[in-house]
Amino acid sequence: SLSAQWDLYVPNQFSTYLWNENQVHFFKPDSLKPTENGYIQYFNRKIGMSDECWNNLINSEEYTYMKELQDFRIPDSLQMRNDTVFSNFNLYGNPETFLFKPKTEVDESWITNSLTISCTEKYLGEVFGTEDSIKVFTIQTAPYIGQTFELSKSFGLLKNLPFADLAYNNTYSLYYQELSGYKTASEKKGYNQPEFSEYFHLNVGDTLFWEVFSISDGITQPELNSYRVESITQVLRYEDSVIFVKKVSSYNDDWELVNTNFINIGYYKQIQDFIFQTPSYKYYYLETDYGYDIRKIILTYVDFIDNDTITTISDNWGEFIMNPADCILEFIYDFEVYSTYSTYCGLQNHTISSWGTYSETLIGSIING
Repeated sequence: SLSAQWDLYVPNQFSTYLWNENQVHFFKPDSLKPTENGYIQYFNRKIGMSDECWNNLINSEEYTYMKELQDFRIPDSLQMRNDTVFSNFNLYGNPETFLFKPKTEVDESWITNSLTISCTEKYLGEVFGTEDSIKVFTIQTAPYIGQTFELSKSFGLLKNLPFADLAYNNTYSLYYQELSGYKTASEKKGYNQPEFSEYFHLNVGDTLFWEVFSISDGITQPELNSYRVESITQVLRYEDSVIFVKKVSSYNDDWELVNTNFINIGYYKQIQDFIFQTPSYKYYYLETDYGYDIRKIILTYVDFIDNDTITTISDNWGEFIMNPADCILEFIYDFEVYSTYSTYCGLQNHTISSWGTYSETLIGSIING
């Protein structure tokens, strides 16, 4: 990363930021698009999607709507013009732009969104054991007087308030994003997002205990509660996926056995064409097989660090589908899925809300036991 020159986010460096104590945000700028007087830096753009499909997605009303439901603190692109970085937002139809000037020197300042920001210090420090130049920028205007940004010449932002919070004058739930780790093709330092295999590592003999809860949209139909025990009998691991063969025993709400069968559950990395996730963030697991060539497009929230050893992905989305043959985008309304995945047990909760609610919650496990 030592070739960078005061980039806010270093090209092809996957940076992980701690936000609000146990929540993490991800930035990986992997593409540049030249413009008339600069360029646009995209995050997580190299996803195998054709330009036509990509443009149909990001220009759609559905995408704009879903983006508003995601964490607006994580932009999908930045625009660079001369020495200024433009971060553009459109929250609920209210567009705002926040400016940052990373090459500003000590005692120089600029104004953006009625805030005066000054470069107040430049010093030689260490970033994960590597010596580097660091600038400190300080906000001089209420309500953020004294709030600072720290920028490394070679590793990007070390500490900052999310630009969207400042653009919309947010003072509620205001937390710093602080660099907790990064990885490139050649090195990995600090805390980083666990790899795909760390979420889906279960083996033959591992057993999971589930509670299943269902509420129908019909007023006269009762709520249903049942239980399920899954024992892994075979694991098929491939470069881009893992498939668990499970013996599944289903029980009613009195824990009386109803039936037993075998099922295959597959999880896939995001290396297949036409799968898209917004830039928080992950391209790890996804159920993708519709039985024909149409794929889900998932918009994902961020991760949570539960403790020193377990990380949980919180995956909350409405659903798009797109046919890669014609790049026609469809959006399924009145449909939402919430799932969490843990580095301890894999999937631990799955809830579908539409006309009624169906949820599966892990209530116990025997792993490596």
